[in-house]
Amino acid sequence: MKLLFWCRQAVLVLIGLAGQSAFAQESYPSRPVNIVVGFAAGGPTDSLARIVAHGLSQSLGQSFIVNNKAGAAGQIAASMVAKAPPDGYTLLLTADSHLVTAALRKNPSFDAINDFTFIRQLAQSHTALMVRSTSDIKNVAEYVARAKKEPGAVNFAISGDGTAPYLTGMLFSALTGITTTPVPYRSLGESLTATLAGNTTSLWGGIPSALPSLQRGELRALAVAGPRRSSLLPDVPTLEELGYKGVTGAPWFGLLGPANMPPAVVQRLDAAIKTLWAKPETIERIRTLNLKIVDVGPQAFKEEARQELEAYRGIVKKANLPLN
Repeated sequence: MKLLFWCRQAVLVLIGLAGQSAFAQESYPSRPVNIVVGFAAGGPTDSLARIVAHGLSQSLGQSFIVNNKAGAAGQIAASMVAKAPPDGYTLLLTADSHLVTAALRKNPSFDAINDFTFIRQLAQSHTALMVRSTSDIKNVAEYVARAKKEPGAVNFAISGDGTAPYLTGMLFSALTGITTTPVPYRSLGESLTATLAGNTTSLWGGIPSALPSLQRGELRALAVAGPRRSSLLPDVPTLEELGYKGVTGAPWFGLLGPANMPPAVVQRLDAAIKTLWAKPETIERIRTLNLKIVDVGPQAFKEEARQELEAYRGIVKKANLPLN
């Protein structure tokens, strides 16, 4: 009889949990949701956040509000979200710099994987090595030759320390045996402006944001960092094609939340974004940002991030980069 009693109790608990999960999914969100962005307004991360916020507000019937907390390559925003209640009302829209900064920190204030719930990867991009069109450096071989001839004289603009372009640039320098100096700016826009003004020799940055300057002939792309050419610059070779193997740069953007979010809430957000990302108007808006939509759900996103973080740590070690 006792065994039967406890079996009945267990069944009731399971039914209760299932009911709570269904209720959480149906009732979420019941109040405004805060999407924290660790970068300034106007950049690709912020633009994506506003597309997500607008779409989710319409489909889920509550306000999704973008909150820019720029600084420290997104760490300020990430730390804020990591410490938030895991109820789905504080989310983080971030980029691959989330993992780069973790690989470069001696004592990070949060665990880039385990302190977060991975909801959905949204889009990807490419990184390229660029110079202004008036530069006498016409290709990567000339870039390397200049850096070897004048050690320390060649520098490159980046959108902040601890970003993927920084890591790509430093790895390239280490693998080619050249000495270059990273020059960090607060945003990709500022790093573009500095390069166009001749304040820096070159620029490692995302192709989408630099595309207008490339199309106007103000910048010249020397090579794409990544396993394949960018559809935005089909005539520009990859570093691997040119013989510089092991340098990658395929930035991503994704939505995260604090660790231990209710699975039903994660599922609701994931499904809503997947539906939003299939709408023609959303596809067109993403296209105008020159980004590539991807279909990477919670489990695959987290596993990819885990593997990528280990790869970044390997790059840091290989390039003998200092830890902050």
